[in-house]
Amino acid sequence: MKIAYLKSAILASAIVSTGIGSALQAAPKSTPEQYTTLSLDSNVNGVAQRNSDRLLGPWGAAVAFDHTIWVANNLGGTVIALRPDGGLLIPKGSNQGIIFTIPPAGGSGTGTPTGIRFNEASGNKKATAFQVGGVTAQFLIATQDGAIAAWSGESAVTPVATLVKIVPGASYLGLALNSAQVGTATSPSQYLYACNVNTGKIDVFDGSYVQQTSGFSFTDPNALAGYVPVNLKSLALPSITEKGKKDSYLVVAYTQVLPANPAAGTDLSAAPLVKNGGGYLDVFKTDGTFVSRLDTNETGTATNLLNSPWGLAHAGNVFWVANHSDGLIHRFILTENAPTGEAVTVTSVEDPSPLQNSFEQTLDLTSVWAIHFDFKHVAPAELIKQGEDAFADDSIVCYTMHFTPKAGLADGENGAGIFGRLHKDQ
Repeated sequence: MKIAYLKSAILASAIVSTGIGSALQAAPKSTPEQYTTLSLDSNVNGVAQRNSDRLLGPWGAAVAFDHTIWVANNLGGTVIALRPDGGLLIPKGSNQGIIFTIPPAGGSGTGTPTGIRFNEASGNKKATAFQVGGVTAQFLIATQDGAIAAWSGESAVTPVATLVKIVPGASYLGLALNSAQVGTATSPSQYLYACNVNTGKIDVFDGSYVQQTSGFSFTDPNALAGYVPVNLKSLALPSITEKGKKDSYLVVAYTQVLPANPAAGTDLSAAPLVKNGGGYLDVFKTDGTFVSRLDTNETGTATNLLNSPWGLAHAGNVFWVANHSDGLIHRFILTENAPTGEAVTVTSVEDPSPLQNSFEQTLDLTSVWAIHFDFKHVAPAELIKQGEDAFADDSIVCYTMHFTPKAGLADGENGAGIFGRLHKDQ
């Protein structure tokens, strides 16, 4: 049966002192914004409102129009659907939650889902891109073992996603959906963008899952050696050249990662380690054309805000970046800028005031993999109409693996994870 989404209220009882730090650019505020963190679910006792075994190395997250959150379990090989309060989503007429499996690319073992994206076109019967099983995929998933998976939303006792593309030698982390007009095309088409850490490139697939071999270069003329793309996020900004329109971009986070097993060489498909320190953010057009560098942290330069940037989220032109290594989240105001006689670029301003909790303490989340703004609480049809403006700016879905790993294991490799939310205090 097709998944019928359920409406659910947010439970906001226990407050857990785990949080976030930030530095956004806008006009300086006399009073820093204050946030409350809620740890909703964890597979470790005593750290959240719920204790369950559902979170097994949680990595990517996607938010659907009904505010349900779909979490990719990197170590469990599954995707689970959670209500906004952290409970398991159970469809009407069923006594089971929604958990679907991601098959391994090699045919044996456990799948390794990382990035996941909700396909906003899945409710459009006229949509033809990203089909699976004769219908438009509701979710698209990247895997560490080099596959792209799609799930239609058809529920079964043990639902399984379909591997629609396997790329030998690839290892995918971040995933994004956007449209681009390339080559001789007369109109934009939908594309799927995946961070391939084994090659240090962005792999691009069309709506039939065909990997693009021309165009889409995603080349930074001043790329830093040793850094690879680990995540990317679509962004739309008001155009300064065409009034009333928006220009689409992709913001890409670059950091340093090391193989979990150095003897395996550069293969990062098995639980890569995040190297502490450094990182940068680049802005590209959706056809892969380099636009500008937003921020960088390298020897002798810039703001030193970035420390293994990984989680990315935005509401309008407010862009949030979560550092995996130090747990801080920095905020940027992004705008288009066109100096006289120069091409349009994207610039950022950072907020000088760090985010604080209700006790005026700087917030931080250790080892953040992903963050995501929730949609505004309006009808799905209105969400589609609003497009990139449909995200609320006062509620963020957060989840992280921030518990001390077992001896000899990479950070989070023991499967410890937490799912929570961050709310702006009114």
